[in-house]
Amino acid sequence: MKKSEDSNSQEGLSDSIKLAIRDEVEKRVEQRESLYWKFGGLFVAIVVLFFAVLWRVSLSEVRENVEKQLAETEVVKAKDRIIAINSSAEDMNRNLIAISSSMNSNQQQFIERLNQIKRQDNVVLAEDLPNFFVVQRITNLIDGRKIVLDYEPIPETVRIPPCPFDLSQLGYVDGKTIVLTNNSGDSYFQGIANPDNLKIGIFHVEYMKKSLR
Repeated sequence: MKKSEDSNSQEGLSDSIKLAIRDEVEKRVEQRESLYWKFGGLFVAIVVLFFAVLWRVSLSEVRENVEKQLAETEVVKAKDRIIAINSSAEDMNRNLIAISSSMNSNQQQFIERLNQIKRQDNVVLAEDLPNFFVVQRITNLIDGRKIVLDYEPIPETVRIPPCPFDLSQLGYVDGKTIVLTNNSGDSYFQGIANPDNLKIGIFHVEYMKKSLR
């Protein structure tokens, strides 16, 4: 009877011990799982933080690199534009110098040619025509018969208005001097030789110069 009771008590004790051991094991397992979850969460947080920092640094570096490349590209473009502008300006300066040199050369050739033409007595330029025509008042007679002209005339062009006679009927041209011979037209000759008329310059001589020189 005693053995049976001892046997039952041992079985009951074994069950309680087993339950206690099991509870302790489950408790420890739960504690370890909780600790593992904490460490796992911390590890995940560290990894996430690391990648976040790394991603931010990478983005910053990428942005800096992009900005640097863009700045370098703009600098290169600006240099290319400056080089192109300088090249264009140099080409323009060379063209202007060439044009100026050509104009100076042409001007010099033109002036030389004009001087050559002017030195030729048989060539008259249109702009020189007014300079060829001379109107000279008669205010003096040398020896009572000679009119000294300012320029040597073309004999055929000499006139003494208002005299209706040709110069050949009054005299002739000798260089820059008109010699009155009184071949005809006595009244006009006397009028020209009148001191009063000479004083106020009633009569004048019209003629074309033989040369501009």
